[in-house]
Amino acid sequence: MLDPIRHIDPSSIKDIDSFRDIVKLLLNIVEQQSEQIEQLRQENQELKDEINRLKGNRYLPKFPKSEEPAAKDISSEKQRRKKNRRKGKKKPNIDIDRTEYCRVDESVLPADAQFKGYDDVIQQELCLIRRNTLYKIERYYSPSQGKLYRGRLPEEYIGEFGAGLQSLVQMLHHVCDVTHGRLDVFLKSQGILMSAGTISNILLSGQSWACEEQREILRAGIEASPYTGTDSTQRARKKYQGKTTQVIGSEFFTVFYTMDSKSRLDVLRALLGKPSEGLSLCLNATSRQLLSHFGVAEKDRRFLKSILAMGACGIFQPLAPTCKKHAPKIRAKKNMYPRILESLALGYYHEQVDFPVVKSLLSDDAPEYLKNCPMATRFVLDTRCAPLQQINTQNRAAPFYQRFQNKYWQFYYQLLDFKELPAPQQELQKLILKQQLKAF
Repeated sequence: MLDPIRHIDPSSIKDIDSFRDIVKLLLNIVEQQSEQIEQLRQENQELKDEINRLKGNRYLPKFPKSEEPAAKDISSEKQRRKKNRRKGKKKPNIDIDRTEYCRVDESVLPADAQFKGYDDVIQQELCLIRRNTLYKIERYYSPSQGKLYRGRLPEEYIGEFGAGLQSLVQMLHHVCDVTHGRLDVFLKSQGILMSAGTISNILLSGQSWACEEQREILRAGIEASPYTGTDSTQRARKKYQGKTTQVIGSEFFTVFYTMDSKSRLDVLRALLGKPSEGLSLCLNATSRQLLSHFGVAEKDRRFLKSILAMGACGIFQPLAPTCKKHAPKIRAKKNMYPRILESLALGYYHEQVDFPVVKSLLSDDAPEYLKNCPMATRFVLDTRCAPLQQINTQNRAAPFYQRFQNKYWQFYYQLLDFKELPAPQQELQKLILKQQLKAF
């Protein structure tokens, strides 16, 4: 025990000043001992870590203390107050379904009252009304003919559950992320008795109409557009598997297909609007030119001519077993056999009349798009680093095309020079390039 504490006599404390001095002394002693305990604790922990390190055991690593910077005011209140938060007019964007006039009681109007127009007040409402319909179908039986006559259901009848109800279930699930279980609870609360299996069937089926409409949009777009652009990306994923998204569009439409790969065969499937169906094959002048372009051996071409009549169309399935049986060497050629299928499929694509053929195809320099081959007379290719190839030689020689090509390459070389400039000069050059791009 410390000497100052040993000499304290509680009976000698007679006034408040003596008591205050003794309390200060005790607090100072407690503070000193606390500091010593903390130092001993740290020293003890360091000794334990050193022993564990020497034994090869795990120990607590030392982390340098980081100096916390002063807290910055990250509030955007000042900017928010300065910003003009005027709300736009909402009424012009509201679709009106019904107009109701609120008349003034003429009995309260004075004789000199004049009509001054209307005050528009809009009330928005959404009505979910159950409408279960019982169809009582008449039946007549003719004993003389032994025949039963039965009334017809109306054309809007599509089954036990109407189109509006099925659309609501689809919207709540796919748009509002309502689960199967909550859909069941919601429908029962409205007096609709639908089993969990039926809800699942509605959500999983009934998509054929969307696929048919998508194909009709693609058909109309290709027919109406002088060109069709296409691109693909391999960033899509479906059920944890890598997929490729084929994008087809023009000024008037855009269609997306999620497919297994970005091969030429998949590009053809997308252009035909059949992403999950097989392709037909045809041996014609186009496919024969492509077979020669891809370097298919003359012997293999003669074999294909023997099993495929000129102009006759087939599908993939019969060709694979035939090649495997009679020409296994062709089937075993990993690089050449796909080229054979692509040549025959492209031949069919230009021969078929069920779906419009693309007039001009705009794409990047991806290898799945054909270039520099005889059959590609209907395709236009705008690569990233190559001149435009026009299908019409007259347009290629036109002054407009020559001027555009010169500007195209001049701007490209200016972009290359821009990368080599120092930062201060890049800002000025950036403004110049923007002006040139607007004038393109």
